[in-house]
Amino acid sequence: MTERVKRDEIVAPVSGKAIKVYTDGNTRVPIDKIEKYMRGKVNVNIEEVNKKIRELNQKKQTQRKLFDADPQNAKEIEKLKQLKHNYERSQDMKKKLETIGLNDTVENNEKIAEHFIEVGKKVTPENRLDFPSVIEGPNGKLKVLTTWTMVEGKPYLATIKLIPIKNQEG
Repeated sequence: MTERVKRDEIVAPVSGKAIKVYTDGNTRVPIDKIEKYMRGKVNVNIEEVNKKIRELNQKKQTQRKLFDADPQNAKEIEKLKQLKHNYERSQDMKKKLETIGLNDTVENNEKIAEHFIEVGKKVTPENRLDFPSVIEGPNGKLKVLTTWTMVEGKPYLATIKLIPIKNQEG
């Protein structure tokens, strides 16, 4: 890490759990957002999730009264769909980063963290949703849309979307 960007531990604003972040002392970027989520390492057994979704949907179709009698069934389907969505987004981000040559290395993860720290310096409460930036790798660029929350007046990275840039010029 550079001297400007360090690793620290804070209390996450949503979960209230202690998490590790990259920070410059102001902007906070959860390390797991980069090293796990963006790298396709979401800890989900996707086969098991898909199987459970199928089972619950089948029960919903064939045993509707029984399914509806327990409100937990509908909640469970939504929870499983969210897990599946997160897994698929994680896998997609991994592929997009690798396409532009930002493979999963300590150096590349730190480069991504430094990018987000720089972006965080420009974030205000008014522009914190879908804040646009571009991240560059040796084989191309990606448009990045980030959403930030403000915690004690400091930007905290909440969500990341990676969008391929078509017709890249070298």
